[in-house]
Amino acid sequence: MTTITLENIARLPIRARVGLALASAEHVLPFLTGDPQIFEGARSALVDGWRWSRDETIPAQVLYDHIYPLMEFEHEIEPPDVERKENALFSTITAMYYVTWQAARREEQEEGVDQYTPLPNDIAEIGEEDVIDCLAYAAQAANQPDSEVRWQQRILHNLLNDFETDDSEILGEVVPSHYFSEQ
Repeated sequence: MTTITLENIARLPIRARVGLALASAEHVLPFLTGDPQIFEGARSALVDGWRWSRDETIPAQVLYDHIYPLMEFEHEIEPPDVERKENALFSTITAMYYVTWQAARREEQEEGVDQYTPLPNDIAEIGEEDVIDCLAYAAQAANQPDSEVRWQQRILHNLLNDFETDDSEILGEVVPSHYFSEQ
């Protein structure tokens, strides 16, 4: 089985990495259904993340605007399973930070430094390691963390078989969300 490492993640194009983060957060999203407002906020954010990954026009600022409302939900999580729900929420927040960072980088490249409106400084702290953090939060949220990690490893293995690249800066092909549910 393929190990989840920064080196393996970096062998994927951007869209595949974004898809892996979004799919992992989405995989544990059902743990938030007991808190409908939190669930809906996380679901809505992930929908916009998938929209960006499908090459729909969605500005980085729109993606970023999901992050702080999601962070506010941390204090509204209701028992039971508060820790599991927090990890599911943090998986979504981390996935959204990552997709927003990638979207902002693309906008800056396309618009040029002079025309690009930067996002707040917290985006500058995001990097490839956040994909691994997202997956770790998802595993911690799962009923069976080992099973979740095996699912993530299987997805990574299949992504590497289908999309591996030597250039981690390429956007790559669109990886549809159903790709991850078929694994």
